[in-house]
Parts: sequence; C-alpha cells; structure tokens
Amino acid sequence: MEPVGPPSPLGTWQLAQVAGLALPVPISSIGAFLLEIDAGTLIISGEGTFTASLLLRNTVSGDLTTRDDAGTWIGQGSRIQLTYDMGCTNEVELDHSRLRIVEDCKHQVEFVYMR
Repeated sequence: MEPVGPPSPLGTWQLAQVAGLALPVPISSIGAFLLEIDAGTLIISGEGTFTASLLLRNTVSGDLTTRDDAGTWIGQGSRIQLTYDMGCTNEVELDHSRLRIVEDCKHQVEFVYMR
C-alpha cells in the first residue's frame, strides 16, 4: 500500500534506469572501449544536502570506477531541485517510491531512482 500524504525525498535511492534503459547502460564508446553505468545511489539528507555516486565499468579492462558528487536540495512534495556543488541544477519529480530526474544536467539524459 502506498503511503498517505506528500512524498518525502529523504533517504537512499537506487538508480534503476538511465535514458529509459535498465542497468547496466552504456554511456560512452570509442572503438572497442565501452564505458557503462553499472549502479548508482542518491542519498538525500534532512539537512538540505545530497550525495550521488555512480559505479562505472570499463568493459574492455573490467575496471570499476566510482564517480561521486554532492550538492544541496530544496523543495517539497512531488517536486524538488538538486544543485550540484559544481553549479548545475536538476528538476526532480518524485512519488513515494520513484524519483525521476527528467534531464540530468551533467549527462543530458533521464535518470530514474527507486527506493
């Protein structure tokens, strides 16, 4: 049963889709080199901050790299904004179990996170 009342962005969200595709998702390729997103986490705190991590895999070497970002957030209910420390801002739609970044300001694609 879906919780009653406005959704809260607080907590840990797991990346489920990038550009409408289930993970892993390729994000860059040059010749045989392919970089893909294998996993991602978004943690939104009650202090108005967030951290975001992406686990990237080089499919040729098998090497894994974590890309971490942080920033601040504002808003309430089903709409919030995430602003990265580097300056770009994402508009976010959410309900109780799904958080959607319509067009990520760093990657220019949709990101969908689930609880």
